[in-house]
Amino acid sequence: MITVLLGVRALAGLTACFLSAFVLAQSPWIPRDLHDEGPSSAWHYLPQHGQAYDVAGNYRDDVYFHSVGTYPTIYGMKNNRIAICVPKPDPPSHANDSLFRVDFAFAGHAAHDAVPVFVEQTDRRYNFYEQYTPDGVIGVTGARRVVYPSVYDSIDVHLYSNKWGPKMYIVVRPGGNPEHIKTYGKGTIA
Repeated sequence: MITVLLGVRALAGLTACFLSAFVLAQSPWIPRDLHDEGPSSAWHYLPQHGQAYDVAGNYRDDVYFHSVGTYPTIYGMKNNRIAICVPKPDPPSHANDSLFRVDFAFAGHAAHDAVPVFVEQTDRRYNFYEQYTPDGVIGVTGARRVVYPSVYDSIDVHLYSNKWGPKMYIVVRPGGNPEHIKTYGKGTIA
């Protein structure tokens, strides 16, 4: 039995589209994309190795991973949170650049604090020489897909991107109860 749910979320003028699929399956299992589109080999999810800072220059030790090349940028956070960030540049001076951020979290009494795992590893290496990493964070490799295993009993969350942008799949394995899935979101402008 397969039940598919399409969802669009809008917050603070920002529209983030995600394709969510609730699928009953056995673990481990990578769901088939509804349009047979595999993860992009150009857009990756990278583990935090000291390269993630906020706009004020504070190191973010609550970040597990972040996307590279996706629009919007996705940050996988502790406590089952996913941050969706979209820059709003102010060219040509960039004096008033801003950033829209929407946090999406899995919560509720049945939620477990899942630590994401990387699936479909890539060989591509990334080097970060940014304002807050002047000595560089080099040789970071990642994956084309990230899975938050057992966010709820027998329920996993998969994140990946294809040519259309980021996607989220909620995979309900045998024994999982979709009624346990509770989410909340909040947004900010920086």
